[in-house]
Amino acid sequence: MMNLKRTTNLFLIIFLVLLLTGCQLAKEKEGTVEEKDRLMGVFITTEYLDLFDGEVFINDHGDDMLDGDVLIQDEGAPGQRIYARLHTKEHTDPDTGQKVESSEYIFDDVDGIAFFAAQISSETDQSYLSSGAGEGLSDVHIAVHSGDAMESLELTGTIYYSLQAEGSPVFYLNPVHQDADGNVYLTSGTGISFENNMEGVSTNQTMEETITMVEDDQEKEFNTKISVTIAVVYAPETILLLQMDADHNVLSRKEYLPSEIPETLTVEENTDYILVESHYKDLEGDPSTTRTIYDHGEEYLETRYCREDGICISRGTKIEWNK
Repeated sequence: MMNLKRTTNLFLIIFLVLLLTGCQLAKEKEGTVEEKDRLMGVFITTEYLDLFDGEVFINDHGDDMLDGDVLIQDEGAPGQRIYARLHTKEHTDPDTGQKVESSEYIFDDVDGIAFFAAQISSETDQSYLSSGAGEGLSDVHIAVHSGDAMESLELTGTIYYSLQAEGSPVFYLNPVHQDADGNVYLTSGTGISFENNMEGVSTNQTMEETITMVEDDQEKEFNTKISVTIAVVYAPETILLLQMDADHNVLSRKEYLPSEIPETLTVEENTDYILVESHYKDLEGDPSTTRTIYDHGEEYLETRYCREDGICISRGTKIEWNK
């Protein structure tokens, strides 16, 4: 987004301020270049986050506005940001049984789906990159590449939305940045809209930013790219897990509600492959089925259930093959 500079009278400036919800206005400092914070991902909401307070801005910058010299920037000012809290939790390592601590940044008072990474400093002054995706994101891929002159972060994921759900919500991708002091914050973002009237309909939004920073007295480029796709699917009503032998005979048949699929599936002896059937009704109310085959040796099978808000959750079931 280009910086927009306007010199005008006070009346017009106040009018402009009231129209620029979500934009940052700040006085330009001569002879300095403001250091940009690094884009680390997005926080996805179904409501627009209106963080701009025109009255507070006028109270804080009235003198600057009288001078007729203001700068509109694309990064939120501190008053237009929501800061995350660093949360540390303890869990047990399933392999060693030892207690392990892990940390993550949380936006306490904002409902949405987290999809970002962040540098976290440890007690030994070593830092590491923590990344993750909240419930509601599927097909997630997070890639980090680091070199002497360039570091890149790429996040891709898909939100599946139920075709049977009412309406077509707007998903807002609110940028998440991290400053030089390690603080993580979000600012208001733009929305993705779509027509929820046909299976297979999808739309995508990509956000990319490259900045240059000084690290160990050397310039280094940091590139971040985020891609989020919204895809429309049918919500399954029941799911069948069929264990089949090499002659396509059924060895085991179990029916589940989509939200009750087990975390682990123990496979019967002589099972050659697993057939997953998802049963649903189309928009005309007619029954329909989709089928997926998992061959011997595959580690996980994937199913999907849809919440009341229409967002569908993908879950993996570990397959324990009989050796």
